[in-house]
Parts: sequence; structure tokens; C-alpha cells
Amino acid sequence: MQLGSSGLGVGTQAPVNPLLIDLVLYVDSATGSDSNPGTQALPFATLARAWSERQSYSELRAPLRVQLIGAGPYDMPAMGASVCSEDGSFTICGDSAAETIIATGTATGDFAANVLPTSALAVNIARDEFLRMTSGNCVDAVFQVNENAANSITVSNVRARTTNGAIANGDTWQVIRPGTQLRITLSSLVTAPVPHVIGSWIGATSGSSLPNPLHWLYNVRVITTDASALRAFGAQLGLAMVRLENGALFFNSQIVCGVVNRSTQFGIASVNRDLLFGAGAVVSAGLWFFQSCAISGVFTYAGSSGSFSDCVIIWGGGRAAAGTTLQLRTALNTIGGGQDILINATITVSAGGLFRPGATGTVRFALTAGSCVRVTLDGCAVFGSPSPTGGTTDAAAYAVDVRGGGKCFFQNVLPNFAGVAGNDLRTTNVTAANAVLAANGTPAGNAADALLGEVLARVA
Repeated sequence: MQLGSSGLGVGTQAPVNPLLIDLVLYVDSATGSDSNPGTQALPFATLARAWSERQSYSELRAPLRVQLIGAGPYDMPAMGASVCSEDGSFTICGDSAAETIIATGTATGDFAANVLPTSALAVNIARDEFLRMTSGNCVDAVFQVNENAANSITVSNVRARTTNGAIANGDTWQVIRPGTQLRITLSSLVTAPVPHVIGSWIGATSGSSLPNPLHWLYNVRVITTDASALRAFGAQLGLAMVRLENGALFFNSQIVCGVVNRSTQFGIASVNRDLLFGAGAVVSAGLWFFQSCAISGVFTYAGSSGSFSDCVIIWGGGRAAAGTTLQLRTALNTIGGGQDILINATITVSAGGLFRPGATGTVRFALTAGSCVRVTLDGCAVFGSPSPTGGTTDAAAYAVDVRGGGKCFFQNVLPNFAGVAGNDLRTTNVTAANAVLAANGTPAGNAADALLGEVLARVA
């Protein structure tokens, strides 16, 4: 190829005005002005002004961080195309000083697996919030909380060790909730090709895998003035310590929740700043829907219903709350991967969807109503080692319900569900608790009704 003096191929146009050095823009809705230069001393007043400044750079070849001051709220404008190179990034950061502190305490023993023993708490006061260590080897490490008993907190991930050591007896902590608010209204939505607030946020190579996305929302609450939710189309987006208060609608996007390894991503002054691993996103209310997306990391669906369609999901940790129905349609879904998954919601698999918990980690069901997994319309559930634990205490429900043309495989494992006595494995076609399953065939007690689906086990 013939090269010009710039080193680019002749006929290749270099990006106009790329960002080449790190830049922090400050926004303060209380004291700022959009006529200011956006410095810490003279901040902007609106996020829209900071976004227009970002748009003045064609490509980010260095980090650009928008630091929001206080609780806001900050109206989120329609935010169209943004491109980052390998060394660039774009982050909207909430203010740690605006966080709500829900509880504080001290570890009463060493962190083991996913559990931190601690002093007395009100049960589940910490559920779906974030745990930050405030002293010890892992100071500033942040985790997402699945649940807490009176004397322990269970988090969604097991990464609690750095080169300096692990969380230990005597370390102090806070349970926090982001305080800075990003506000969305329907009038801010772009209407084509689908309504969205965030569109075409991509890295240098669009469509690549995202172990470390280049666009982030960090330490914020996304609120609404109406029925609008956070909506993204064609975006590569990371969410860390984010609460989505009225749902999320993502289309053709790659979403990473809480898996962070860029040490300068959020401007956190700590040697352990990469330990946001596991502090992802909480959908606290409203509708959520993922269409043709790749989703990975730690996230929680609390009190919301929604579905995945044509998605690839690697659920690294988190919780599905009671009242939630996880609908998996024409999707490959891997749930697990060394993390703690707590599910007290029905997972519905249909239209060729696949539910397959990961080969490592803990998947626990804890239902009081309804079946754990319902598989219909050529859907399939595959359980391997380790087999999920827990179950449902609903005597009229099933651990795995394959009525309506579903299939369920237990791959080299026996069922390990536990619920109502005698109903540990209450699939439609298995009548005995923990039934003896044939090596490569149907289980004992298989009903002679072809409409009930199939339960197969011990498939090599």
C-alpha cells in the first residue's frame, strides 16, 4: 500500500481532532454554568454541555471522564455515536460524596467463598445494594450484595484477594447506594431505528468481545420522569455500581456489568481500584428487555419482569428476585462462572431457548411460589456439575417443569433440588424424589404422555 507522509494509506482520512491526552470535565448542577470551561473550579451545569464537549473530539484516543458533582438530578440527553480507540475511554461518573450509606460494620471473621461474617444486621437490609470495604487489604473494593442474614452478607462474586491479601476479620465496610441521579424523559429518546438514549457507543473494532468495554456509567442512579427506561442501541457499554430505577431496553448491544480492569477508568485513588469486579448493575423496577445482545458480568433483576431474545448471556453473579420471570427465547444462556447466583424467580425457556448454568460457581434456587425452571416450545434446560441447589417450596409447582414440549438434561449429575419433602426433583415426568435416572435414557416413572416433554439424564 502506498503511504502518505502521515503514515496512513493514501486516500485514508485521519480522524478529525481526536482526543490525545486525558481529560476530566466537571459538571455541577447547583453551582456550575454551561458558559464555564468545565474545570473543577469552573464546572459546567448540565450533562448536555459535557456531551457537546465530548462531540468536539471525533475519536477518543485517551480517557475522557465526565465527573458529576452532587446528587443532581442530571438530565441525560440523546447521546449518539461515540468511538474510542484501544487507549481511549468515555465514562460518566457519579459523586461518591452523594452516596447513601445504608449500613456500616466490621467483619467478624475472614471472607470465605461468597460470605462475609459480620455483626448483627436487619435481614436483607443490604440486598441488591453495594458493599464497599473501608479498611484492610482490600480497601475500596466494591461488591454487589445478593442477600444478608443477621450475621452475614453474601455477595455475588468471590474475588476478594489482591496482591496484598484477602478480606479478613476486623476489616470495616459500608453498604452503599449511588446517590447521583441521571434523569431520562421520553422527549430525550432518539426514534430511529429504535427509541434510545445511548446509540452507537463503540470501541475501535465494533462487534468485538468486551472483556473491558471503553464506555462506562459508574456510581449513578438512572431515574425517569415518566415510563421511559435507559435505552441503548448498538452500544458497547459497561455498567459499574449502577441502579436502573425504571428498567432497561437494550438492542444489538454488548453490555458488561462490573467487570473492570482499567486501573484509571473511574479516577479512584487506590491500589485496589480494579476491584470493582462484581459491582455491576441492579434493575430495581420497571420493564427490561434485551434483543440481540451479549450480556456478561454481575447484575440483579429485583422486582422486575422482562426477557432475553437472541442473546448470549454470561451471568457472572447477582440475583433474580421474586416476582421476576426470566424469559429466555432463542438464546444461548450460560448462568454462572465462579460466582454466586441466587434465583427466587421462575426461569421460562421457550422458542428454542437454552438455559445452561455454568460449570463453576453456585446457582441456588429459593422459590416459595411457582416452578424454578419452566421449559416449553422446544426449549431446553441443561444441568451439569455442580448441579444447582435449592428449589421451590410450592407443593403445586415443580423444580423443572417440561410440560408443553420442553426438554431437560442432567449431564453427568443427579438432580440436587430440594424443596417440599418428596418433591426434590418434581419434574413433570419424574414422580420420585431424586429419582434414579437411566445412564442415557428416560427416568424412572416417566409418564406415558408425549405432550409432557422429556427429562433425560447422565448424558456424557
